[in-house]
Amino acid sequence: MLSDTVRIQAQVLGNAYRNIFQAIGCSELDADRMADALLSADLRGLETHGAWRVPQYVQLVREGLAKVRPTINCRITGPTTAVIDGDDGFGQVVAQVAMETAMEMAQAYGTSAVAANRVNHVGTLYYFARQAVKQGFIAFLTTNSPPNMAPWGGTRPVLGTNPFSLAVPGSNGDPIILDMASSVAAKAKILVAQKAGRPIPEGWALDADGLPTTDSAKAAAGTVMPVGGAKGCRLALMVDLLAGVLSGAGFGLDAYYAKAPKRGGLGLFFSLYAVDRFMHPKEFAQRVESLTKMITEVPLAPGFESIALPGEHSRITEAAAWKDGVGLSKQTALELQQVAASLGIELTW
Repeated sequence: MLSDTVRIQAQVLGNAYRNIFQAIGCSELDADRMADALLSADLRGLETHGAWRVPQYVQLVREGLAKVRPTINCRITGPTTAVIDGDDGFGQVVAQVAMETAMEMAQAYGTSAVAANRVNHVGTLYYFARQAVKQGFIAFLTTNSPPNMAPWGGTRPVLGTNPFSLAVPGSNGDPIILDMASSVAAKAKILVAQKAGRPIPEGWALDADGLPTTDSAKAAAGTVMPVGGAKGCRLALMVDLLAGVLSGAGFGLDAYYAKAPKRGGLGLFFSLYAVDRFMHPKEFAQRVESLTKMITEVPLAPGFESIALPGEHSRITEAAAWKDGVGLSKQTALELQQVAASLGIELTW
């Protein structure tokens, strides 16, 4: 059977992104930011937050819904707090400014909290969380998203899949990073399945009448399922309160970025804590190692070969992709080539 996957060397894919974003008017710095963030998702097997998004982002610019040269305003509100107006810039660009601001404050004062509004789709929070832990910070990051999830017991989408990331420096240089949506699956995975005419797994979504479905088209018109039932909905609500309400961005039914008129766009909330303000980093690393050993050395249940820590599978996938190339679906690879061609760029895989 012929493979439905195209293997592309990471450097080639990253350069393609840089060329595309410069071609639509981004500065070299912002094109680099976009390329690095998108490639990070692809390397970890999250095509839905990497290559698959590029044609959408280009279309946002063409429709006047995203700015390639935003005037990002960072308002310092205290020694450890700031609010950023992203001016409808790409989410990854605004998030990078927010992360750098948060790290600078946390370096000086031990902690920081930065909120941002008028932001577009941010991609994966893992990319930003990893930056923080490499500098010795514990990170708590959130962003809200368009309404795709009904409150528990309802049928009308009000909440987004609203992801969050919790990250802690690891004991051997490998960070422990929990990066997850409040839903069982990202809405993008359902849309990809719909486009390919494939069913989705049970438990991912409800149809427009609030009934469980494996039909990707019905799921796309319905609502995603929260992770952990009612608890997932409540997690999504808390994320929206921070990333949407507190930041000044859109929230609930107004948390969107791909249509006009926008009511604050999406938002984010990044908070960092310097480990060395609590204890010596070496002592912390030793304590982290002790806890992780307690977890990973538990006798295995039938059918399991190991116990993985948060972020471990991502590191393994990323290392393999750097070596063997990034695996993209043929359809996504083709759409990348098509959007590049529309900008006068030839991509060959």
